[in-house]
Amino acid sequence: MAEANEQDFYDKIFPVPERVREKSYIKSREEYEKLYKESIENPDAFWAKMATERLAWFKPFDKNKVSSWSFDAKDLHVRWFEGGKLNVSYNCLDRHLKPKKTKRRSFSKATTPTTGRFTPISICIAKSTNSRMFLRVWGSRKATAFPFTCR
Repeated sequence: MAEANEQDFYDKIFPVPERVREKSYIKSREEYEKLYKESIENPDAFWAKMATERLAWFKPFDKNKVSSWSFDAKDLHVRWFEGGKLNVSYNCLDRHLKPKKTKRRSFSKATTPTTGRFTPISICIAKSTNSRMFLRVWGSRKATAFPFTCR
């Protein structure tokens, strides 16, 4: 069997099936280029727009403080969306539980398309709730971080 040339793989352009393109967030190369240009020319406005459109915020962030960073030894920091508050679990799972979509929505736990396993979102929610209840019994409270994988 011939060795695959890794560079050939990365240089190859794969056509996107129309059924996939229709459901994609970015539907064309031109649309991608427009978004990319916007992100380079005015990154704070771009990321504020993306964060507002694509995430559910429990408390909105200050539009004037989308990002700030300092690498000064006396004030080392990287800050994003200052003043805002969101719940990652809600954004990853709960907000997708809209009527009519619940039955069909699923998460892929695939590393490759052929070995993937699909788990319905309802199962992910149930497992997440069970994990949260278990941790609460053992003293975990709000803002306690814990890893969760849907298996």
